[in-house]
Amino acid sequence: MLLYLMCVIILLFLIFSLIITKDIFSPPSIICESYLIAILCTIYNVKLWDFELHLNTFFIMLLGLLSFIIPSFLMVKQKSIKNTNIDKNTISLIKYPKSTMMLLNVIAFIIFVIYMFYFFKAIGSFSNFTEFSQKMEIYRENTQFLGVEYIPTLVNFFSKFCRAFAYINIYILINNILYCKFYKIKINNIFNNLFSIILYIPLTLTSGARFDLIIFFISSLIMFAILYKKIYCKNLNIKKVIKITLLIFVILLFFSQSRTLVGRTSKSDTMTYITNYFGGGIACFDMYMQDTKVKTDILGQELFFGINKFLGQLNIISVNNESDSMKFRISNSGVLIGNIYTGFRKMHHDFGVAGILFFQIILALIFNKLYYSILNKEILKSDLSLKILIYSSIIYCLVLHSFSEFFYSSVLSFNYLAIFIMMIFIKFVLKKVRIR
Repeated sequence: MLLYLMCVIILLFLIFSLIITKDIFSPPSIICESYLIAILCTIYNVKLWDFELHLNTFFIMLLGLLSFIIPSFLMVKQKSIKNTNIDKNTISLIKYPKSTMMLLNVIAFIIFVIYMFYFFKAIGSFSNFTEFSQKMEIYRENTQFLGVEYIPTLVNFFSKFCRAFAYINIYILINNILYCKFYKIKINNIFNNLFSIILYIPLTLTSGARFDLIIFFISSLIMFAILYKKIYCKNLNIKKVIKITLLIFVILLFFSQSRTLVGRTSKSDTMTYITNYFGGGIACFDMYMQDTKVKTDILGQELFFGINKFLGQLNIISVNNESDSMKFRISNSGVLIGNIYTGFRKMHHDFGVAGILFFQIILALIFNKLYYSILNKEILKSDLSLKILIYSSIIYCLVLHSFSEFFYSSVLSFNYLAIFIMMIFIKFVLKKVRIR
């Protein structure tokens, strides 16, 4: 019963957010949409899991959502959203020297080849797809759960160049397509932009997961929404929203059908597989809330995992990468759900209820400040906007908040710092380096 009540409350939060912000891509709207989808996925599996939401989980989730939504609404009122017409002289195609783009593509290709060499060396030879899938399952378990590192640290570091370059190129591609459509002109020479994106797709699958691909799709969608709003000075119309929704369904279908490609052995039907994946966080968090809490001596062991991992590598602190409360969960009916716990569990595990309240407010301040700064102040020029790039690359933290916590535990890390540095470096090269 509480699960259905939570669904109604989140739906009301979303409607209220749409009335205030008039924007389905505003931070409060996104986090409401995230939890609404997760709750609906959980409801779909209620009988299969023999699941019922407990009262303490209900109030904790309600507090966590309100801690984000209320500050967000206050910032919306403070910023007073305006779709101010932009001087069309500042809107332009983003063009960089072809020779420089080709050089960066060559660098990305070399990194890609080296990375794939170590990957195929790790999984060994295979004669058919079934054998490849089995080897991928072993590879994924060894890398994700046993901590085996097949890819040298230096190669892994430079692979972030491919990721940063792919994000930059999808930004350029979206901007130029929207610009050409706005002025009804033909777009040319897109291969240089597509090449790094094509390289990045198989690179993400070698991790044994499709998570980075989901993030890339989310980032591209947000880039499109922001650039559309900036160029056309209006929100996406209902027709485009429907098209985006249909595209999401296609992506989810691919997500389900590609499970064996990355070593997943689940035999569930498509709907059960997808709803289990995106709704399991609610059930796992509820089970966690009924457990005896396990505390550690490390400050923010889980919430600041990325920072603590880096400090551990420097031998400043001793880090235990395993958390007793991050275990895989099995439902009351014996069905394996997973080990995802929504964005609230890491906050609660390390800092309790006060931690959820505090860190959710900080999260709201950061994302709303950045989003409305982009909408109201950022001017489009014939160059990349690092602010839009960075925001788009981290917005998945809100979109997938119902799945797990990512901002404090993943974005605040050396890995993401390296990606942002790569973006700045690539932008500098594209703008300053001329090759004759």
